[in-house]
Amino acid sequence: RNSGRPIIYLDETWLNINYSRNKIWLCEKPDGSIDPPLQVPLGKGQRFIILHAGSEKRFVDNSLLLFKSRSTKDYHEEMDGDRFEEWFKNQLLPNIPLHSIIVMDNAKYHSVEINKAPISSNRKQDMIDWLQKTIINHDSSAVKPVIYSVVLQHKDNYRQFKIDSLASHHGYTVLRLPPYSCNFNPRELFWGQVQDN
Repeated sequence: RNSGRPIIYLDETWLNINYSRNKIWLCEKPDGSIDPPLQVPLGKGQRFIILHAGSEKRFVDNSLLLFKSRSTKDYHEEMDGDRFEEWFKNQLLPNIPLHSIIVMDNAKYHSVEINKAPISSNRKQDMIDWLQKTIINHDSSAVKPVIYSVVLQHKDNYRQFKIDSLASHHGYTVLRLPPYSCNFNPRELFWGQVQDN
């Protein structure tokens, strides 16, 4: 904020088509009658996934992604790294001011890694390949636990996310929220109001 750079917040949510209020104000009419009771649809109905971005002033033009869900489970299952990256590249970046700061959470599809470090269950050769690709000195003849200890020692220094790299390449900065800190993102608060109303 102090630098004057625009701040863009993004987030996704879901909404069922039959989502409705469960309470309303009843108003007595001049003739003494009262409005009919609230008619709540049966069932939740079709679910839609919504991804949008905005600043403190308004939503970003042309950045809405809205699609029908094929599942009734957690909507995070239908958002993936490829879908998010396509939206980010084609709908978000072209519509925000250059040098904007983009605030997002750490959802797994926001955090697809480039050259992801191997985990302990990977083959020893996968670990050696990663160490060679990242140009880290190691003894290839060492046993797997020793090789993996070298990976663990260096993996955080080489962690890079596809979205962050894409943003940086186009003159933007990604700012990731700490885990479980959705209250720092005004989009989250907005989604809560939409779902409550």
